[in-house]
Amino acid sequence: MSSILPTLGKDVSIDIGSIQTRLMGGTRGTVISEPSIIATDTKQEKVVAVGDEAARLVLRMPDMWRPLTPLKDGFIVDYRVMHTMLNYFLNKVSNALRRARVLVGVPCGMTDVEQRAMMDAVIQAGAREVFLIERPVAAGIGCGVPIFEARGSMIIDIGGGTVDMGIVSLIMRFCVTYESVLVLSYQTKLS
Repeated sequence: MSSILPTLGKDVSIDIGSIQTRLMGGTRGTVISEPSIIATDTKQEKVVAVGDEAARLVLRMPDMWRPLTPLKDGFIVDYRVMHTMLNYFLNKVSNALRRARVLVGVPCGMTDVEQRAMMDAVIQAGAREVFLIERPVAAGIGCGVPIFEARGSMIIDIGGGTVDMGIVSLIMRFCVTYESVLVLSYQTKLS
């Protein structure tokens, strides 16, 4: 993992949450933070908006537009919605980054099948290469916690839909133990 981190300077990192999606990438460090939602036409089932625009449409006219979210409890539940949303966000960051390497924050304890689905969704959206990193590890790196030392550090990542907690240590290849807890959120209102 430590060999990946220095090479991601000009590429994209994504935190796809149940409520918000954040992207950072490019030489300027472009940051996007928008709701993880798309709006579809209730009659034709066509995607009409993504992110901020979708949230505004659904709030203004909930009878005409149906909100769809790609994740529930941190895991993909609608592959088509995930693909559409990632395409939109990657294009918004920059067309030059369409074939970039992407680092994606994922919940602790993802199964191999769930990891493969996440990687496939990001590659289908235009990434050249995908690396997954557990959210507590990513939070630790972002906060400057010494995760590369031979001692444990407890990290808690509080998201909009889940709370991920982990004991992180270099000796055990990052998350020694973890727990992911569902929390009541805005997502509950949309379902």
